[in-house]
Amino acid sequence: MINIKKEILLVPEPEGTDDTGRIQAAVDSCRETGGRVVFAPGKYYTGTIHLCSNLMIEFTEGSEIIGSDDLAKYTVHEYSHQSKQNYWQSLFFARDAVHVVLKGKGRISGQGDRFPYGLEAYSVDDQDMAPVREYKVRPSLLYLKGCTDVKVEQLELRDAAQFAVLTEECTKVEFRDVSVINRKNQNTDGFHFSVIRDIMVENCRLDCGDDAVVLNRSAAGVRIRNCDISSRWAGIRIGPFSDGEFTRIEVCGCHIHHTYGCAVKIQVGEGGYAHDLYFHDLVMDEVTGPVQIRLCHFPGWETKKETNISPGRIDRITFERIRARVIAEGKPKPHEVPVFDGERYSCVQVQGLDEYKIGRLTCRDWDIQYEGGYEDTAYSLHLTENADYRYPEYFIFGIMPCYAMYAAHVEKLVLSGLHFSCEKRDVRVPFVFHDIAGIEMTGIQTEQ
Repeated sequence: MINIKKEILLVPEPEGTDDTGRIQAAVDSCRETGGRVVFAPGKYYTGTIHLCSNLMIEFTEGSEIIGSDDLAKYTVHEYSHQSKQNYWQSLFFARDAVHVVLKGKGRISGQGDRFPYGLEAYSVDDQDMAPVREYKVRPSLLYLKGCTDVKVEQLELRDAAQFAVLTEECTKVEFRDVSVINRKNQNTDGFHFSVIRDIMVENCRLDCGDDAVVLNRSAAGVRIRNCDISSRWAGIRIGPFSDGEFTRIEVCGCHIHHTYGCAVKIQVGEGGYAHDLYFHDLVMDEVTGPVQIRLCHFPGWETKKETNISPGRIDRITFERIRARVIAEGKPKPHEVPVFDGERYSCVQVQGLDEYKIGRLTCRDWDIQYEGGYEDTAYSLHLTENADYRYPEYFIFGIMPCYAMYAAHVEKLVLSGLHFSCEKRDVRVPFVFHDIAGIEMTGIQTEQ
């Protein structure tokens, strides 16, 4: 609960004025007593604003905060979990703050197309594709580090240079009725969470050039509900940064559409443990994937590493009441990552390793409609390659040998009430199951 003892109204200066100093002064005046800063309608141009505890910022309808395109205006001195190459810059930044509210029908814009990208947009697996052989700084719109009790409501967040929101080591954070439009660059995630507990994302709209909602390193007590999601990459992603525990995660009531890098991904590869995850009542339309679950060794992001330790564990995952239409090939925007061959004619993909199997996976009440249409006369039934120690994307296996579901190296697979269909004739078999210790199948239908 914020104890508001001071209220400051900010009104716009002439367009193009650098407002960083007076916005920061308004926030700083609330540090001792707590308070509210209100932005009247109009445009405000600013670099980094450092937030404090017991602070409410209200963005009235018609107000727009525009991030500077001058990197010298960004003053965060904090490395993120994502990279140690540069300080992670952001338009709004909070460190160890308690009781913070950002709300209102205003807009925060990042001018993301003003910032170049380089190696930071690529993993160690694909850095040869980078147009610039160096790491760049690309600010986010909101960066929360070590904070507790933060609420973000109603805002429109758009056009960040990289992630719209980065949240690390935080507890009790809520995003409600927030709109994220973030497609002006590459590596433009929506909500990117790392080492977090008690997180709510509800009634949000996300249209992103990269993963829309990401849980990295560890996450406990996460609810993602009733969101409208579109992205070039994953709609919901867990991992592959995964050295901790992912548990008590629920994703429900979401509409994931026009998502061309797999609707839902669970990827563990750094010794972590993902368990008791519940995905239910999801509608997917014009997606690729639509679901990938992968257990393997993750070689890292900026420098490749190999180790003989366990990649981790995945167990007790449930997908229930899933409706999806899966297209044969994605349609990214011209400046976004082009389509890899393995993204074409994709299917549900569940893969562990010979010596490290996925635990129990339960799939109930699915209706998955594939576009299909794969008719290569050279097709032959086969297993995928052993792709350990690679960035664990689903496309690395090439076009899959089946059109409905591929599952390999799983302890227990429970499939009930699943319907798979193809709109166009497809020469592939519907299923490939390999090295499944126990399987229960009831009410399975395929047609094309």
